Amino acid sequence: VYGQDKQLCGLQFIQPDGFKPYLTGTKKKGSFYCLKPTDYQPNDTQTIYITEGWSTGVSVFMAMNGLVFIAFDKGNLKAVAVFVRSKYPQALIVVCGDNDADGGGQQAANEAAKAIDGYVVIPEGVKDFNDLHQTQGLEAIKKMINDAIDNGLEGGDGQESEDTAIERLSKLSAIDYERLRVEE
Repeated sequence: VYGQDKQLCGLQFIQPDGFKPYLTGTKKKGSFYCLKPTDYQPNDTQTIYITEGWSTGVSVFMAMNGLVFIAFDKGNLKAVAVFVRSKYPQALIVVCGDNDADGGGQQAANEAAKAIDGYVVIPEGVKDFNDLHQTQGLEAIKKMINDAIDNGLEGGDGQESEDTAIERLSKLSAIDYERLRVEE
């Protein structure tokens, strides 16, 4: 577990029975673990994914080959999302929430995405993206996330405001803007 200052601030242990205790004294709020692709270029980061747990983060990373921030639980999604937005104001941020039976994962993912004008995607028929990976493979994750982006599944009301879009696009370099313009 790393803090926003990029310093190690704790550890989480994942036991075979699924119990996930933290080392005593771990500062979890706003802390994360980041998975970076081998070709990672901070100034060229266009899409970032935020997940709840470690295995979900690894599955999303393998499917999307992009920058992934692992928040460790639903209660930390919004704090990590706000931090990520402050560091990458130009990026499209996708919160990959869990499909909890009580609706908690979905609600937390939507709140995090709404706070940063990001996108949210929740897997259907399984609890999380690691379960989707295990049952349907990485291509199913990639398709579900890309479909959510293509269909504009943003947190909140589902629509990016014109002001938000202008602000996001104004922070891009001319080359990045042209690249994005051609893609969209």
